[in-house]
Amino acid sequence: MEPPRTLQWHNGHDHLGWHRERDGTSFLGLFIPYGRIKDTENMQLKSVLRDLVLELRPTVRFTAQQNVILSGIPDELRPAVEERLRSAGVPLPQELSTVRQNTMACVALPTCGLALAESERFALCWKRSPMSGNKARTSAAIGAALAWNGSEAPGTHNGSANHA
Repeated sequence: MEPPRTLQWHNGHDHLGWHRERDGTSFLGLFIPYGRIKDTENMQLKSVLRDLVLELRPTVRFTAQQNVILSGIPDELRPAVEERLRSAGVPLPQELSTVRQNTMACVALPTCGLALAESERFALCWKRSPMSGNKARTSAAIGAALAWNGSEAPGTHNGSANHA
């Protein structure tokens, strides 16, 4: 067998926010909390996405980081799309901290045989934590949480690559 190659990580960008497409339209990468498209008391994510898809007919793509991309949106509709999202309680990517933008949750225990802990319920605690407004304390809390559940970095599952 050949010796293992060195892992080279070039980019972890998830295309959140607005970006130009080659055809002159734009695409919007939206953060999906914990990879779940649903309506809650504070955010009508499922409803607003359904309405935007029915009205604008964008191409919809799901990312490996559990987010969604809506592409083929005419530039003149960007302000209206943003207003619809805000009215539904959906924060735009630039309004989220780097920590929030990179938060993912796996099914964890009891569903996943690779899990060492419950990740989704714990990730919800970060959002509600009084430390969430302080970047230094939040980073320390995330480091502690990752050590607690056995993960090595955001986006990994107990130190291994993401899996389906």
